[in-house]
Amino acid sequence: DAYAQRVAQDSKEHTKMAAERGTEIHTSLEKWYEGVVIAEHAEYQMGVAEEIKKHFGEHEWVNEKSFGHALGFGGKTDLHTRHGDGVVLDFKTKEFTAADMDKVVGYDENVMQLAAYRVGLELPKARCANVFVSATEPGLVKIVEWQPNEIERGWSMFDALRQYWYAKSGL
Repeated sequence: DAYAQRVAQDSKEHTKMAAERGTEIHTSLEKWYEGVVIAEHAEYQMGVAEEIKKHFGEHEWVNEKSFGHALGFGGKTDLHTRHGDGVVLDFKTKEFTAADMDKVVGYDENVMQLAAYRVGLELPKARCANVFVSATEPGLVKIVEWQPNEIERGWSMFDALRQYWYAKSGL
């Protein structure tokens, strides 16, 4: 029993530390796009900026933009641009190494979030991607860009849940 309790406690502590580290890295990425270099996270900042530039080209990015939509939902994007049809990005911190890159994939909740952001920002044709940032290897980044049909599917799932929530809540 004592061993099981210790394992459970260690697991909670590891999860808490990983979440705190993810928040710190995310904040440093936000600061980078405000023009601030955080010395202890400079490798993360430069790695992300380099990969985004490689993948999407040079853009004037809008950082940490809150929005509300008439359909009754809102959010706060990590990064987007209105250049052309637009690009919407969401940072995800994850423990992975260069050897694990093929295992870094997006999930339904990721594309649902991005699809909702795209609608909320009124960028109906924007490219959407998750920017996975390795907490294990500073500077290692994998961009998972969602295809238009996947984004449409993500919006359908999000909208169904949105409608369910309103029906259930009686609003």
